Order: sequence, then C-alpha cells, then structure tokens
Amino acid sequence: MKTSILDFYQSKLFWEKINNIELFSGIKNNLLRAVIPPAKSLDLMKHLKNNFKYYIDWCGSLFWLEVLDNENEKIEEIKSIVVKLGGYLTIIKNSENFTSDIDLFTINDTRLLLSKKIKESFDPKNLLNPGKMYREV
Repeated sequence: MKTSILDFYQSKLFWEKINNIELFSGIKNNLLRAVIPPAKSLDLMKHLKNNFKYYIDWCGSLFWLEVLDNENEKIEEIKSIVVKLGGYLTIIKNSENFTSDIDLFTINDTRLLLSKKIKESFDPKNLLNPGKMYREV
C-alpha cells in the first residue's frame, strides 16, 4: 500500500480540497463516504486492500472511496462491511452507469425504526417526500 506524509501546508491545502470535495470534482466513478468507529479503520482497510482509491480522515473514522462505475456489487459489499463495523455509508456521487437501486444512505435498524416513528408522528399519510432518504420512510 502506497502512503505519503504531507507537510503542514500540503496538509492544509489537501484537507481544504477534501472539505470542499474538490479532489473528487473530476471523477466519473462512484464516490462513497463511509464513517466508522476509528478502532475499526484497520478492518475496513484490510477489506479495501489496494482495490480502491481512498482517503482517510477524522483519525481513521472517515473514508472517501472511489468505486469504478461498473462495480455496483462492490458498493453493496462495502456497504455491508461498513454496517457490520458499526458505521454507515453515503453515496455522494453516482457514475453515469450507476444502475443499482442501492439506497444513497445507510441506516441501522434501530435508527430506521426511530426515523419511521418520527415521520409518522407528523406525516401519518406519508405525503412529504416519501422515500427521499430511505425507501422505508
């Protein structure tokens, strides 16, 4: 695995570009954002190996991943691993060839149930943006 250490100014510029998602502005592939407990970052790195281009932030808690546009099944696989590690995955950008019906956001069952209950309390007829964030809500 190739790594590099940035000096102060390189690091500042790099993280500004990450914060503004500038580093990914020209990619044609899928862009994923995975958040996991920092103690689990090595587990995710072992799974990713050298198969994906990724950047790590938040002391190992935030992963930005680029997944080729024809690898939708890989997105499902990564999503499954991230959830098992106690995290969540967000699809930030879809490629032009993205054909899967994968949810853009992941949520664990407890939070999904809580979200459903909250939404049902103020929108019992499910009129407001049904399925906007999660298919089930």
